[in-house]
Amino acid sequence: MAKTDEPTALVPADDHDLLVPGLATDNPAAKRLMKALTRATPKKIIKSRPGPGGMRFAYVHWSWIVQRLNEVFGPTWGREVTSIDRIPLPELPPRHDRDRATAERRLRPYLGP
Repeated sequence: MAKTDEPTALVPADDHDLLVPGLATDNPAAKRLMKALTRATPKKIIKSRPGPGGMRFAYVHWSWIVQRLNEVFGPTWGREVTSIDRIPLPELPPRHDRDRATAERRLRPYLGP
């Protein structure tokens, strides 16, 4: 992924040399990143669905997470799926898939050349 000089909503172009500055909390750019990443998720974004045993599961759609990461990191992040496990869930209602795929994902900030 190529480095860009375009500013993001939170990190001006002149701070791009820092990108993700090791999350040193005394660094102003790192403080802005941490503040943006730890903002509360708006209640209207949180959805729920039925789960096994009458439970309800809360979730956030992946596109909202991508939008948040784009706001914070601009084009300087990527993702990779490191593993996928299929877990049979026979108690799910018929409108849901009978298997649930769980994926471990890793955020890869661009740290320069």
